[in-house]
Amino acid sequence: AMVYGPATGLRLMEPLDEALGAHYRLDHVRGHLYEMLGDADLAAQHYSIAAERTTNLPERHYLVGKAARLRTDRLG
Repeated sequence: AMVYGPATGLRLMEPLDEALGAHYRLDHVRGHLYEMLGDADLAAQHYSIAAERTTNLPERHYLVGKAARLRTDRLG
């Protein structure tokens, strides 16, 4: 994604869905890539999904905060 851009990064992640299933890190990375693309809605959605799937409380709080910030920034 850093070499070819976030859209390419999202496409390259597709095969990982089958290999890793519903692992929270996939949604965390997708959230980051959508944020890089400027799509705050999809970024917040993926950060929220990742937060629901992780069992690590500090990481959950971080992801919930990222999603909330994106939603707040969008509302303005």
